[in-house]
Amino acid sequence: MDDSSMTEEEMLRAYEAFMLGSNGQSIEDNPSTSTKATVTTQVGQKKKKGRKGRKQDTLSSIRSPPRESKEDFINNQNMASILKIEKEIWGQFHSICKTIQNHWIHFDDQLVNVVSSIENIRARVPTEMKLIRKLTTSNKMDSSTHRSFRESTGFLNLEDIQLALSHDLLQHEKMVAALRKLISDLSESLQMIGRQLNDAQQHYQECSYFLFGTRDQSILKTIEREDMSISLTNALQLVDEMNDMYHMLSRETYRKQCLSIFLIDSINDTLLTTDSAVSNKMSSNGVPKAVTSNVWSRRSKHSCLDTHRFEAYLVKGKQHSF
Repeated sequence: MDDSSMTEEEMLRAYEAFMLGSNGQSIEDNPSTSTKATVTTQVGQKKKKGRKGRKQDTLSSIRSPPRESKEDFINNQNMASILKIEKEIWGQFHSICKTIQNHWIHFDDQLVNVVSSIENIRARVPTEMKLIRKLTTSNKMDSSTHRSFRESTGFLNLEDIQLALSHDLLQHEKMVAALRKLISDLSESLQMIGRQLNDAQQHYQECSYFLFGTRDQSILKTIEREDMSISLTNALQLVDEMNDMYHMLSRETYRKQCLSIFLIDSINDTLLTTDSAVSNKMSSNGVPKAVTSNVWSRRSKHSCLDTHRFEAYLVKGKQHSF
């Protein structure tokens, strides 16, 4: 019994010795050490908390912009949508003007040049035929008459004039083939413009419903602003201008298709007569025929284009950038 109690006392002493410091006192019994450690810990925590708080305040001031009201947010969204609509409409207008300039007008200018070549050839052919007949007749005359006629015609002989006539007739055939090809190209370019106009009109219908069909008061309020109203009106008017250009081009293309039929139908044996150059220029009712290049010009008085208005549209398509 005593041995076991002594053993417990030894264990308690060993435990106390373990818990005591170097001076024989426990950490809990040393108030100065405990207080100093507590103060140091609290100061360190306050410093860390202070630095962290200042850092959070700085980040919050950078990352948190001033909040805009709901009305301003909706207004900004509407303005962005309207500007996007204007940009898309202007882009479609530029595209149609570019197609007209690079395709339809290009083929139209070539058509005028081809018809001018045909006109020149048809003016030469009767003269060449007349000389051939005279040279053929002069060969049957006496030598003095033949010599005087040769002096009046210069150094040309029958073979030279026949070669020139053959060349002109061959060129006439090539020019007529080129005329058919250009008329086809002109029609295809008009179809291309029509497809672009159809896309522009569909886009216009969608935009009109978004702007006016929904009766959204916030959108209408944004449109009523003076700066937005003017720019949007100018953009929406472009659809009418594209329609106007297409209608003028359609009538002018049809006119030139009819002229090409008249010109091709005029190819017959009368081209070789001396009076064909005069008879091909005017019809019985005084209207110029298709053989004259002036009739084919889009700037002539017979054109279906309002030249001043049409060219003003093209200038706007080149100069204006959105």
